[in-house]
Amino acid sequence: MEESNKRIAKNTAYLYIRMLASMLVSLYTTRVVLQALGVSDYGIYNVVGGFVAMFGFFNSVLQSGTRRFITLHLGKGDLKLLRETFTTSMYTHTVISIVVLILAETIGLWFLNYKLVIPVDRLAAANIVYQFSIASTVLTIMQTPYIAVVTAHEKFDIYAYMSIFDVVMKLVIVFLLIYLPGDKLVLYAALTMGINLAGILIYRIYCHRKYSECVFSLKRNKGVFRSMLHFSAWTALGHLSSILSNHGQNIVLNLFFGTLLNAARGLSDTITWLVKQFIFSFMTAANPQLVKFHGAGNREGFTNLIFNISQYTLFLFSVIAIPVFLEIDFVLRIWLETVPQYTALFIKAVLLISLISFSNNMIDQGIVAIGRVKESCIYVTPIYLTVLPLSYLLFRLGLHPASCYAATALASLLGFFANLYLLSKHNAFPAMKYLRNIFLKNTLLSLVAFIPPFVVQRFMEESWLRLFIVCGLSLLSTIAIMYNFSLSQSAKTLVKNKLKSILAR
Repeated sequence: MEESNKRIAKNTAYLYIRMLASMLVSLYTTRVVLQALGVSDYGIYNVVGGFVAMFGFFNSVLQSGTRRFITLHLGKGDLKLLRETFTTSMYTHTVISIVVLILAETIGLWFLNYKLVIPVDRLAAANIVYQFSIASTVLTIMQTPYIAVVTAHEKFDIYAYMSIFDVVMKLVIVFLLIYLPGDKLVLYAALTMGINLAGILIYRIYCHRKYSECVFSLKRNKGVFRSMLHFSAWTALGHLSSILSNHGQNIVLNLFFGTLLNAARGLSDTITWLVKQFIFSFMTAANPQLVKFHGAGNREGFTNLIFNISQYTLFLFSVIAIPVFLEIDFVLRIWLETVPQYTALFIKAVLLISLISFSNNMIDQGIVAIGRVKESCIYVTPIYLTVLPLSYLLFRLGLHPASCYAATALASLLGFFANLYLLSKHNAFPAMKYLRNIFLKNTLLSLVAFIPPFVVQRFMEESWLRLFIVCGLSLLSTIAIMYNFSLSQSAKTLVKNKLKSILAR
C-alpha cells in the first residue's frame, strides 16, 4: 500500500509539472504567435486545424478500448496476448488513419476551398497548413497504441520529460518564427508538425527499446478487436458530440463571420483551457473511488463523494473564475498587443457554461461508475448534437456571434438534468437535493461573492492597481463566502487535507 501511494504521489507530481510547464509556455507563445501571424492568419490556423481535428473522431472509435485492453492484458502477465493486442491495435489504427486521409483529401479539401470563409490571397497558404495538419493528425492516430503502452506501464515521468521537450521546442518555434523569412503562417504550421513528428519518433524509439510487447507482426486477434470495438463504441458517440459542438461551432463561426472570429475563439479556448486545468487536476483522483464504492455496494459513500467533490470543484472554480471574469479585458490588453473583437466576451461566456459542466462532471462520472454509459449516450448525446444546428440557425437569424454559446449553455443544462435523472433512476441518487444544495446554492453564492469586487471595480479607473485590488478582493470574498456557506464539514476537511498535501509536495 505504501509503495502504491508513493507511485501515485510521484505520478501526480509529474502530471503537475507537465501542466504547469504547458500553461506558462502557452501564455507566452500564444502572445508571440498572434503578433507574428496577425489576427486573420491566426484565425485561419485555428479554423483549419479545428476542421482537421474533426476527422480525429474516427480515432476515438477504438482509442479508449486500446488503452483499456493493453492495460488489462499487461495486468494478466500474458506476453503473447499482449503482443497480439498491440499488433491488432496497430492494424486498426493504420486503417483508421487511411480512412481519415482519404476523407480529408476529398470531402475535407473541397470544404476548405469552397465553403470556409478564407481571404482569397491566403487560400494557398491555408491549403498548405491543411496538408500539414492532416499529416499531424494521421501520425497522431497511428501513435495511439504506443501512448497506450506507456500509460499501461504508468510511466508518467515520460510525459513530464516530453512536456519539457515540447516546451523547449515551442520556444524554439517562437524564436524561428520571429527571425526566419517567409510566410509566417506556413512556417508556423511546418514547424509545429515537425515538433509533433519528433515527439512521435521519440515515443516509438522509447517503447521499442523498453517494452517487449511493442513488436509488430502479421498475427491479429479478432476476439481482441471485437472486444475493443464493443467497449469503445458508445464512448465514441459521446466524443462525436463533443467534437461537433466545439470544432463544429468554430466552422459555423467562420462561415458567417470569417477568420477574425476564429482568432477570438482560439484565444478564448486557450484562456478557458488554462482555467480548467486547475480544476481537472483535482478531480481525477475521485473517479476510481466512485467505482470502488459502487462495487462494494456502499451507496452512502458513493453519494457523499459526488456531493463533496462537486462542492469542492465549484468552490475552486469560483475562486479562479470570478477574478478572470472581472478583469479579463484589462489582462488581454496587457497580454496581447492586438486583441481580436469578442475575445473577452467569448471567455466570459465559456466561464458561465463551465459552471454547468463542472456541476455535471461528477454526475457523469457516477453514471460511468454504475455502468450506464450506453443509456447516457442514448439520452444525453442527442442533446449535445443539437448545438451545431442550433448555432447555425441562430446565425442565420442574424443574431450576435456569442449567441452560439447560448446554444451550448442550453444543451449543457439539459444534458446535466438528463444525467441527474439517469443517476437517480438507477442508483437512487438524491437528484433534487443535489440540484438544490450543489448547483443552485453554489450559483447563488458565486453571484454574492461577485458583488464586492464588482462594486469596487465600478469606482476605479482601469489600471494595475485596480487589477491587484479587484483580484485580491475577489479571492477573499469568494473564499470567505464559498467556504463558510457552500462547503459541508466533510468537504471543508477535504479542502484542508488537499492544501496540506500540496504544501507537503
